[in-house]
Amino acid sequence: MKEFYSVYRDTLIELGHRDRLSALDEHISHRGTVESIRALVADAGFLVQRVDTQEFRMRFANGSSLFRHYFIRLGFMDGWKTVAPPEAIESTFKRLEQKLNHAAAKQGELTLTIPMACLEAAKR
Repeated sequence: MKEFYSVYRDTLIELGHRDRLSALDEHISHRGTVESIRALVADAGFLVQRVDTQEFRMRFANGSSLFRHYFIRLGFMDGWKTVAPPEAIESTFKRLEQKLNHAAAKQGELTLTIPMACLEAAKR
């Protein structure tokens, strides 16, 4: 979701919340990597035989539709909101939505790149 996180970073800077950039970086880096998942699988007693990495794109009309999407609300909004200063969540997300809407109007849509990995493993 590099496209989203880039706009989020710009929004935090624009609103004077540079002190929250480390929280954004931590939020981004807490996601599993191929190596961290490989280690979990190995620790569970499996031998990774193959890893396939790809990416796909999620497309939205704009930032407003992104924020209303069920999957985004279910799996991402709460985490994204922990990055913003607690007293400025509403204003941060209002500006973030405006910036995403502007980007979508310029590009014709809002596209998010989603990395994906599939590990094939066998019990040792």
